[in-house]
Amino acid sequence: MLHITNGSSVSLAATGLAGEIVCWADVLHEGPVPADLELVELTRLRIAFLTALWPDVPSTLHERDAALQRFADHDEVVLWFEHDPYDQLQLIQILDWFHGRDTAPTLLSLICIGEFAGVHPFHGLGQLTGAQLASLWPRRHPITAAEFAVAAAAWRAFRSPDPMEIDHLLRRDTSVLPFLKAALVRHLQEFPS
Repeated sequence: MLHITNGSSVSLAATGLAGEIVCWADVLHEGPVPADLELVELTRLRIAFLTALWPDVPSTLHERDAALQRFADHDEVVLWFEHDPYDQLQLIQILDWFHGRDTAPTLLSLICIGEFAGVHPFHGLGQLTGAQLASLWPRRHPITAAEFAVAAAAWRAFRSPDPMEIDHLLRRDTSVLPFLKAALVRHLQEFPS
């Protein structure tokens, strides 16, 4: 089993669930994310940008890429993400990478939440204990073709040099990824009007 989540603050090791844990850990809303680069080249560019902010970034991003490339070594890959723009951009990047790949027999599943009962205000998975995270396990679902398609379109729009591509995407139904629209609207708020 391979678990992929947004960062090291998520206590997946405390859940008792078996498997390898990988932190995606890239602030995609900051710095360059050009459309013409595959994962390896994009990672090199992201490392060059992020190293000044985060000295451990090269090993972290190389480790996550290597784990992703080995996905077929696992019976299941579980994506653990939340509602905020940081997570939603990571989620669409990962789903885009898997989109169109032959992943059989590996099951790809998703846990993505915007709230957790009794945790107010809910900011993210990093607030949850191992037991609380484990309680989400039965809620995971196999990732659908519709989720892959919307994520791939969103990743293309996000990486486009023209931010109007995001606006065009938002005119479509993105509800299969229920937190994506709000995350992209928030991202667009960073642009001059």
